Amino acid sequence: MAKVDGKLLKSANGFFSVVNPYISDDWVQQTYQMVSEQDFDQGAINEPIKHMNVLSRTLDHLRNLNGMCEVSIFDVGVYMGTFSIFASRICDDLQLTPQITCVEAMEVLKDSINANFLNYKLDSVTLILAALSDADGENLTIGTRKGGLIGSTVVRPEIKAGNDGTLVEVESLSLHTLLDRARTTHSLVKIDIEGNEVRAFNSISDNEAFLANNIFIIEFAPWQTDQSFGDGDTYGGFLLDNFDIYNIRSWGAAQINSQITAKQDLKNCLSNSNRQWNTDLLLIPKKMRNLGEALMLGR
Repeated sequence: MAKVDGKLLKSANGFFSVVNPYISDDWVQQTYQMVSEQDFDQGAINEPIKHMNVLSRTLDHLRNLNGMCEVSIFDVGVYMGTFSIFASRICDDLQLTPQITCVEAMEVLKDSINANFLNYKLDSVTLILAALSDADGENLTIGTRKGGLIGSTVVRPEIKAGNDGTLVEVESLSLHTLLDRARTTHSLVKIDIEGNEVRAFNSISDNEAFLANNIFIIEFAPWQTDQSFGDGDTYGGFLLDNFDIYNIRSWGAAQINSQITAKQDLKNCLSNSNRQWNTDLLLIPKKMRNLGEALMLGR
């Protein structure tokens, strides 16, 4: 087992993780349970991760579109690598070869991420340390909470950092440049960057191929709906114009809660999701509408 200094934890969905920096006992009690080194060794190797119907069917759909047993997956906002590991396990079951590219803004998490990938035998993952945004090579100020650095963001960083948090300078990477790395025409892209999704999508707002060929899972908060976007548009308008949108609450559960067809639905997206601040949206390009319809029927 590869392990760095930190706490050994198991989440409710069966994910074993090295967490460093450590968060707090209160946070762990709500989300995880402590495990011994022996349990961690056995769990990370042997315990299957629960299948998620939406992710599995989405990846299978991408395999059919690409016409090959390979798929590009982008995991932006990695934290402990959970999404990449879940997606990799599903690809194994589907006999798909994933080409996974991860982007994480917080360099302090690098050792824990790599340890988790090694424990779960992910050997074809590229980790990029950068903050996803609308341009390349800019120095962005990231605000992080004290402790585990959860929720680092370039959106009002001083608020996230609070009185005892941290401000860190990180180089930016555009979503356009990231998607240029794809080895397959159609990819799955998960983005959870604490509100900076708006700036990231600005870099591909006029790229018809990127918008038509990739499926996105994004974190979304109602206040983002009317944010300025592109040339006179709003973020909500951009999403509705380019995608069929489904509220899945959390990619970890990946159950379709409802379809979103209007700005008011975006503004009310938390009402049925049991989430306090944000939800996860599945964005399916309109030309792939048959996938969304199939997922709704199978929910």
